Amino acid sequence: MGYRGYYMSDNIGPYIDYDELITELQFAGSGVVSSADTTLSAKVVDAGGDKYTFSGGSPIVGDVISQAGFSAIVIALPIPTQIQINKTDVENNIAIGPAKVLHSETVPRAKGEIIIQNAMDMIDEQTGQFFNKRSGVFDLEGNNTQLMHFPVPIIEITKLLINSSDQELFEGDTKDFVAFKGRLRPTDDRRNPRIKLNFGRGRDSIFISSLTNRIFTKGTFTNITGSFGFLELNGNTPALIKKTTVILASLEINEPPSASSSSVTSAGPLKRTKVDIHEEEFFESSQSKSKTETRSGSAEADKILAMFRTPIRVAGSFSIL
Repeated sequence: MGYRGYYMSDNIGPYIDYDELITELQFAGSGVVSSADTTLSAKVVDAGGDKYTFSGGSPIVGDVISQAGFSAIVIALPIPTQIQINKTDVENNIAIGPAKVLHSETVPRAKGEIIIQNAMDMIDEQTGQFFNKRSGVFDLEGNNTQLMHFPVPIIEITKLLINSSDQELFEGDTKDFVAFKGRLRPTDDRRNPRIKLNFGRGRDSIFISSLTNRIFTKGTFTNITGSFGFLELNGNTPALIKKTTVILASLEINEPPSASSSSVTSAGPLKRTKVDIHEEEFFESSQSKSKTETRSGSAEADKILAMFRTPIRVAGSFSIL
């Protein structure tokens, strides 16, 4: 399968938010986060972020408010005794009552968001996937079949122009194509995302339809506009990917890379790979293993990333007489 190019929007959300990272670091007992008690009262729902009167804790802009497993970021102090957070209405689970003010001099918000992005970049590189919703356009070459396989899961197809033409096809079981997308039981189409052209439903048959609307033709590129990403049914980043983001971010915080260190990570203790019926086995060094003999720097993160790694695609084509 060939790629002429693709574009993905940059307007995407992080796998974890800064307040989630700080809360996880505090829960793990990290010394980079300090905690103080506060009491919230007089909640005001505001479209720009809900407001609370507080007593104790002395929160400042950029601090995190944590309560009963929920968290939010302080984005303003409208008056000296009031904070405004970055969540509002039903998105806000912070209630009136006792809470914690979490503060980090080591990982302020701007730095924390960069560290989160670094962790996301590593996850994307190691898995060949991405785990948020990204809208954009793919140009994919056909292979003379009804099927068009995708390198990433499909969320929604909004426009499909087939075979380097302006002929638009429409989605649906009784229309031109079906997109296999999302997490459906008993199968998970996120792990085999594809489009299949429809035939024999009272429309053109394979014997009388034109070539351009019965196969994805090799040598031509189909233009697909839509939204893509490996998400759960509720639209969230998978919980294990969130966990991995925290692990990788914590590694950078606790052991920041030096300027002289190589940006290329070790291949790690890979013993065997198997794709379909093809299997390769590698010799393992007799030297004792260390925690640095990993792709990511964490054996736990490596195991999770391996679970989400995109399969190797093997494309082929055949001629229709």
